[in-house]
Amino acid sequence: MTAPTLKDAYVVRFIRPIAPAELGYVLHLYQPIIGHAACALYLTLLFSVPQDSGVPQTGMFRWLVATTGLSLDALTQARRRLEAVGLLRTFHVSRDDGDAVFEFLLYPPFRRRAFWPTTCSTCSSLTPSARPSTGRLSTGTARTSATSTRRTASCPPMPRARS
Repeated sequence: MTAPTLKDAYVVRFIRPIAPAELGYVLHLYQPIIGHAACALYLTLLFSVPQDSGVPQTGMFRWLVATTGLSLDALTQARRRLEAVGLLRTFHVSRDDGDAVFEFLLYPPFRRRAFWPTTCSTCSSLTPSARPSTGRLSTGTARTSATSTRRTASCPPMPRARS
């Protein structure tokens, strides 16, 4: 996909209206992973579409740069981060006059329970509602020892703290 220019246009659509409670998921679950620039782009695009009507809105990248305070390169990086976590899909259409139109399709964020994996004792301590137990999920609260280091093969290693 080609990089946008200031004179390129975009259209914003969403799959369904996003509830105010879901914005908390974007801020608290996604922002630490995708960064503040991607979060700002998501919210800017989301609030450019009237939530009650859902009528697609058009704009120019010039406006996005001015509103977010990000460069075109930073906007592209933010867009890619949103695409990587499934919050955005982008489609590119070239016009005969040489300009381009980008279509942004916004997706609602995953809820907390769908966002966190529950495949091992380390991860299940993050979501107390479900914990693997002999191949079945129990509905009781998960209690895990703070010193537990047992992981299953499907569990990703925990990131190390930077010194």
